[in-house]
Amino acid sequence: HLVTTADVWVVVSPTTANAIDLPGTVVTYNFQATNTSDQSRSFNLALGAYTWSTQLEKTVIGPLAPGASANFWVRVNIPAGAADYDFDATMVTLASQTDARYRAVANITTTARTYGVSISPASQNIEGAVGTVERYWLQIANTGGYPDTYDLSAASALGWVVTPSVNTVGPLAVGGTTGLWVDVQIPPGIPDGTIDTTLVQAQSQADQDVAAQANLVTTARVYGVEVSPTNASAIGLPGSVVTYNFQVTNTGDQSDSFDLALGAYTWPTQLEKAVIGPLAAGASANFWVRVSIPAGAVDYDLDATTVALASQKDARFGAVASMTTTARTYGVSLSPASQNGKGLTDTVERYWLQ
Repeated sequence: HLVTTADVWVVVSPTTANAIDLPGTVVTYNFQATNTSDQSRSFNLALGAYTWSTQLEKTVIGPLAPGASANFWVRVNIPAGAADYDFDATMVTLASQTDARYRAVANITTTARTYGVSISPASQNIEGAVGTVERYWLQIANTGGYPDTYDLSAASALGWVVTPSVNTVGPLAVGGTTGLWVDVQIPPGIPDGTIDTTLVQAQSQADQDVAAQANLVTTARVYGVEVSPTNASAIGLPGSVVTYNFQVTNTGDQSDSFDLALGAYTWPTQLEKAVIGPLAAGASANFWVRVSIPAGAVDYDLDATTVALASQKDARFGAVASMTTTARTYGVSLSPASQNGKGLTDTVERYWLQ
C-alpha cells in the first residue's frame, strides 16, 4: 500500500543539525531515534554523500520496543587546511529493516570558521615636517568566527620613534571593530625626502598564525620661512599713509606657498596680498602693509600690529613681523612763556628766549 504520514514508524531528532568549528577539529552531532510504530523494530542507519571525513557510530539501532528511543552520533572531521566558511553537508537516514519505505532523515551541515583580523587602510602615505609627529588612524576588525583579542605592534624601518595608542585590542566580538592611532615621530635634522615605512601588526591571541598588517609610509619634508625685517617702525603725520615693505624667503627644501594674515589693529591697515607663492626653495618675494594714520591723531598716538606668515604645507612653520606706527605733528614752543624786566629810559633791554 501507499506509505502515508500516518504510517511513519521512526522519527529522528533533530532533523537538522548545524555546527561551526575550527579547521582540524572534530564535530560530534548527537541524535535520538524513536520507534513510533506499534511493534518492536530495528532500523538501519546510513550516511549520505560527504566530502570531509565522517563517521557514523553504528549502522543498526534496535530492536526498539514501541515508543522506545535510542541515541547515536555522527562525527565530522574538519580538515586542517579548510578555509574560512568552507563547509560540508551530509545526511543520515534511518530505515525500517522490515520495510525500507519507512524511514527518517536528519540533515547535517558543518562549517569551518577560523580566527581572523583585518587592519584598514592597509597602506597610508603622509608627508611631514622634520621634527614633528604625524598621526595615522587605523581600524581593527574581527573577521573570524570567534571573539578574539589582538596584540598590536609597530616598528619603524629607520628606527624612528613610533607610539601606538594601545598595545592590545579587544576582546572584539565576531564582526566587531575598533579604532586606534599610531604616532610616527620624524627626527629633526634629517634630509628632505627621507622615507620611512612603519609596519603595524595585529596578531590574534587565540591563534598566533593569524595576523594582519598595515604599512605607514612617512616622507620627511623640510619647511621654513623667514620675513625681513622682523620689526618695523615708522612716524607719519596725521592723515598720512605709512607703507611697510617686507621680503619673504622660503628657507625650506620644498616649493611652498605662504598664507599672510594681519594681527589686531586699530588704525585702518591694508595687507597687499593674502598668499605669497609658490616659492621655490630659497626663493624670495616682496609684499607691503599700509597703515593710515587718522587725521585726528594727536602727537605721539601710535598703533601696533603684526603680519604672520604660515606654510601651506605645514602651518606649524611660519614667521612674524611686527609694525609700530607713531603719529607726529608740526609744533613749536617758546620759553620762558613770560619775562619781566626793568630798564632806564633811552636804553635797550635784551630778552633771551628758546
